[in-house]
Amino acid sequence: NRMSITEIHHLLEYFPGLSDVIEIKEVIGEGTFSTVYLGVAKKDEHKKRKLALKEIVPTFHPNRVVNELKCLKLLGGKYNVMGIHACLRQLDHIVLVMPYFKHTNFHDYYDDLTPSEVQDYMRNLLIALKWIHSKKIIHRDVKPANFLFCRQTARYCLIDFGLAQQKGNSWNFISRTRTSHNENKMSSFISKRKKRECIVTKDVPGSFRLALSSKTNLTSNPKKHNLKDSSLLDMRKRGRIVNKRKNFSLPRKPYKVCSCLGKPLVCHVCSQKPVEISPRGGTPGFRPPEVLFQYPNQTTGVDIWAAGVIFLTLLSGRYPIFRSPDDMTALAEIATIFGTQDLQDAAAILGKSFLCSKSCSKLSIKTLCKKLRCGKCNSDKATGSGQDDFVCPCGRISYPDEAYDLLEKMLKIDFNHRISAVDALDHQFIKMKCD
Repeated sequence: NRMSITEIHHLLEYFPGLSDVIEIKEVIGEGTFSTVYLGVAKKDEHKKRKLALKEIVPTFHPNRVVNELKCLKLLGGKYNVMGIHACLRQLDHIVLVMPYFKHTNFHDYYDDLTPSEVQDYMRNLLIALKWIHSKKIIHRDVKPANFLFCRQTARYCLIDFGLAQQKGNSWNFISRTRTSHNENKMSSFISKRKKRECIVTKDVPGSFRLALSSKTNLTSNPKKHNLKDSSLLDMRKRGRIVNKRKNFSLPRKPYKVCSCLGKPLVCHVCSQKPVEISPRGGTPGFRPPEVLFQYPNQTTGVDIWAAGVIFLTLLSGRYPIFRSPDDMTALAEIATIFGTQDLQDAAAILGKSFLCSKSCSKLSIKTLCKKLRCGKCNSDKATGSGQDDFVCPCGRISYPDEAYDLLEKMLKIDFNHRISAVDALDHQFIKMKCD
């Protein structure tokens, strides 16, 4: 289409020699920070080999580009992780050349997989996570769009390491960048404050200067003007007040004890605390509670939770399962399934306080998935009144109990008790034979 032709034209403007070795066919994907093109190699021992060219937008942080390159070089090409052939750079434009991976759109199969296909899907996703977690790398953006699946060939591929983070390594550049930015901002503020204290009337607002000039007798002899005039000194004092404290409200009392604990408000003491910096990368709907609580010391459990949300989607046949526009709504959605008490307990472990206007009881994951998958049925025909004896009358796909057991372990609210990729691969659901 016209848009693809225009984007291809812009790409070749920055990389004119690219057309000599690769024929750009079309745009096959677009995201917030990148555009992906389908290309065919011209000068290659395997002619007509398909390639995926990922053009990263110039506004994307350079450290994130380095991040992705390091991950692809270290992890790519094995255990269901995308590899890389080359990286091209022209000024602030960067293109990653990777193997093309033919895949099926998630919307075409998420509610139609057989138990054996779901088992194989989760097994291969966990294999990829086990591999990257063994290198102490957190992907941070595990979601269906980043785990490609070709249903015809039963092949899988984990992609997009732009948000990846390696614990205990300089790759975690986000906190460092923000910290240095805050330090520069603070030093700038201090220097400006010193200037204000030294030069009293330099930063007086225009309206103040106008008032000063309007009260001055322009016909008087400046030689006879008394510089120690009380009114002028008064104006200078007022100038100091304006410069030192532009906010004319009375200063607050210096409270030292928090008065908002357990209340839906923020007291003066807590409002003066430094901003807590924590990694928040990821896609809404796939962020775990510790990310939503802004806990700084996050683990590979972030990826396990996201994989669990995908698992929940496959078992329930509903996508997206969470539609949260913000973090507070996301926590409320999680509370409706896992209960407010579990979230309050997890928050307390993280040194946080979770308040909710409505108390929710924990639901049975198994019953929830069955009811969501059986959403088109007449509820009057369903049998079973309890949470664990619900039977769907429509005859849609059913999954073994072991699947729901693994799902519960992957979606533990407390990340300390969340199952790891290694242990998940040893779970009965992954090892059993599904029909």
